Amino acid sequence: MLSALLNFRRAVPAVSLLVALATIWSLAIQQALAVGTPPSNSVAPSISGDAEVGSTLTANSGTWTGDPTITYDYEWQRCEGEAGVDWTSRSSAADNQWSSIAWGGPVGQEKFVAVGLTGSGNRVMTSPDGINWTPRVSAADNQWVDVTWGGPPGQEKFVAVADSGVGNRVMTSPDGVNWTIRNSAANLLWYGVTWGGPPGQEKFVAVAASGTGNRVMTSADGVSWTSRSSAADNIWSDVVWGGPAGQEKFVAVAFSGNGDRVMTSSDGVTWTTRASAADNGWLGATWGGPTGQEKFVAVAASGTGNRVMTSSDGVTWTSRSSAADNEWWDVVWGGPEGDEQFVAVAASGAGNRVMTSPDGVTWTSQTSAADNNWWGVAWGGLQGSEKFAAVATTGAGNRVMTSGLDCTAISGETNSTYDVDFADEGKKIRVKVTGTNGSGSSSAYSAASGVVTVPTFTLSVTKSGTGSGSVASSPAGIDCGSSCDYDYDYDTDVVLNAAADTGSTFSGWSGAGCSGTGTCEVTLTQARAVDAEFRLAAPPNPGKPTAKPIGKPGGRFAKAKVGCGSASACTLKITGKLKGGNGRVVPKTVVIGGAMRAKAGTKRTVRVRYSDVLKRELSAKGRGKIFLKVREVGGKTTTIYLKVALPTPVTG
Repeated sequence: MLSALLNFRRAVPAVSLLVALATIWSLAIQQALAVGTPPSNSVAPSISGDAEVGSTLTANSGTWTGDPTITYDYEWQRCEGEAGVDWTSRSSAADNQWSSIAWGGPVGQEKFVAVGLTGSGNRVMTSPDGINWTPRVSAADNQWVDVTWGGPPGQEKFVAVADSGVGNRVMTSPDGVNWTIRNSAANLLWYGVTWGGPPGQEKFVAVAASGTGNRVMTSADGVSWTSRSSAADNIWSDVVWGGPAGQEKFVAVAFSGNGDRVMTSSDGVTWTTRASAADNGWLGATWGGPTGQEKFVAVAASGTGNRVMTSSDGVTWTSRSSAADNEWWDVVWGGPEGDEQFVAVAASGAGNRVMTSPDGVTWTSQTSAADNNWWGVAWGGLQGSEKFAAVATTGAGNRVMTSGLDCTAISGETNSTYDVDFADEGKKIRVKVTGTNGSGSSSAYSAASGVVTVPTFTLSVTKSGTGSGSVASSPAGIDCGSSCDYDYDYDTDVVLNAAADTGSTFSGWSGAGCSGTGTCEVTLTQARAVDAEFRLAAPPNPGKPTAKPIGKPGGRFAKAKVGCGSASACTLKITGKLKGGNGRVVPKTVVIGGAMRAKAGTKRTVRVRYSDVLKRELSAKGRGKIFLKVREVGGKTTTIYLKVALPTPVTG
């Protein structure tokens, strides 16, 4: 840079040099000012639309900040598995007795951390995803029973407690990798540790299974610890911070005690015993639940059908039916947004060492990945790959199991919309949104959709016309006949065939794009309706028939002459005067057959077609005959009948 300036200096006059330097400094300042901030997502992306084959899902990129302007790329993903329900065995870093697991870490370095009771210098293991684990050097080969993440802002750390060791039953780590021994307040059997407290009074709190009146210790930073008086000298196995807004507290549960296996504290210093729902061996506790239904949940290793208890405030507890009488060691609240649940793991049971509950009250057994002694469970993971992870004290290389969504990118689907396909049936769909600007890029994920289903649509068939017949479908479903409606899966191609009954003909389709008299092919992408029209068949040509009036001329009957000029019609000529039943001549205009008017004594021609006879559907006895009603118009009504015989059509 300096040599370039010197060369430049020799090449230009002094004034020009000053101008050039000013330009360089101006550009440098502009570049400095142009440095922006990389994209950061504050509200996760979301998707809208129905999780059904044939529907379109639309991505909402969520809320982002960053400068300069952010552009967005989309990656649609197909996901399998249900968090808390479908579990997969994972290789543990070593076959140590892993007793506890937690999720935490500095921003960008978050990870799962597990601690163990056994191992040679490797009683810690870590994983960024719960799947791939790395052994870490523990600060001492103590029996590490529990681990948590917490601490004051800027001083957060992992803290583990042990039930063995001499004055060193605490170890801490800022990242889960490098651990430091800390002096415990006493050499007790420390079984549980958590972080919490009122604003400004937050602290680590640990509880113990031994000691005389001092089975609690606290620390503001995880480094310096102070003994506290426990409410009772029970075997305190776990401690958690939670509670309704304004009523938050520490809650500890115990494996022993006489009706007082719970104690609470608003600050971790002063403790009060509470009546437990039952004198079971309570081992694990957590706080969680759906919004408005949050509660403390504790699980036990003993009891008959009641190895769960819940409390909305940590004070009043209610027994709940456990899914099975297993030895339940730990419980956690977690899950994908909208599908959160309580998950408990056990050290006993036959294939059912997991149970889940959406509310802490109603529990369901789930199949565990292996019948190991599962002691600890946590929910965590980087955004988009969150999962439940559990650790065990037994097993051969498989002392971890995980449960969560397993998602893979759908090839070529990079638009902001996605058309759900048959390949998605039984899966869930989510979208990965990557925000990019001149300062960098980052990604965020939507919650997964519901399980994709194949919708069904109704195909309805109606029959119309003067004739009769049936309609059948391929694939089966419509047999109309009796079954004229059927629900088919989306995009099913249905072929309809019509068959006319004897004496009828099929005259054609209408509706759903069908016409003509061939087959009707319908694709069910929505509800469809089809009509099949059947008409009475025209009779075969009977030749040139003859006919005559039936009845006496005069009297109630008019004189008439019938002549059949063709096979399709006969002509009726009224030659006499129409007379009423009393013998009088009808003087007014009359209506013949309800359609033709004529004055009495006039000759009129009425065409009587075979089709008219068939439409009347006469009985076998009357086939080929037609009745023409003659009604007087005005005055007293008189009805007379002219009975005409038509030739019976010759059937084919």
